[in-house]
Amino acid sequence: MRLLSLIAAATLCLAQPPRPSSREQQEIQLWNDIKRELLSPRGPAYFESNVKNSELPRFHGTIVSGTFSKRDAVLFVRVIGASDVEVKLMLGSNPVAPIFRPGDEIQFGGVPKAFTQKPFLVTIDASTVGVPVPK
Repeated sequence: MRLLSLIAAATLCLAQPPRPSSREQQEIQLWNDIKRELLSPRGPAYFESNVKNSELPRFHGTIVSGTFSKRDAVLFVRVIGASDVEVKLMLGSNPVAPIFRPGDEIQFGGVPKAFTQKPFLVTIDASTVGVPVPK
């Protein structure tokens, strides 16, 4: 009987999605705090005085799509914990940009240059983009 209980518990654990680590939870909370301020009525002023041209910490996300040309590379990213694309990463003429594909999980950092409230989108000049180190 005890073995059946252990099997049932293991099955239940496997069926549940993995919980974010405390570091991921802090990252999600920070992004949500920034997003909440940007979506508020004072969002444009908050962006101009607190976010624009400021180096953001690194965040994790999933590439949804991208466009690549000889002059320009852009990635559209769903930040960890978000359900929609919320970041437009401007990579410039970065020669390694085309290695990224939709569905890739990445780590990115950079300097916000613009944002829109509807649809919510923060445009970031990427200073660092890479595949996250496995946990």
